[in-house]
Amino acid sequence: TGLVPSPYKSGLHAVSTILHEEGPAGFYRGFGPSLWLCSHGAVLLVSYDHFKIYCDSVLMASCAAKCLATTITYPLQVVRSVMQQRPHGAEVFEYTSMSKTCIILKR
Repeated sequence: TGLVPSPYKSGLHAVSTILHEEGPAGFYRGFGPSLWLCSHGAVLLVSYDHFKIYCDSVLMASCAAKCLATTITYPLQVVRSVMQQRPHGAEVFEYTSMSKTCIILKR
């Protein structure tokens, strides 16, 4: 069916493998973008207040605010997902920081 088998046998096996191969820092890959993604709610709330002024419908103001907040914060979700990938075999993992990941993805 095209599914890639998991490299882990269980949750405990995943934790021990990551700890052994990457050290404690392996659990925090993508943590920076995750913190920035907390801004999604703030962008949503502020934009909703502004759209309420211009839209007669609460539904329209809500949809417009959600679209704007998602458009602004979605690139951070992509960066986080890329940073959280597991390198294959002996492959050099280039996505070690948020800024480096952004530069690589921009190419």
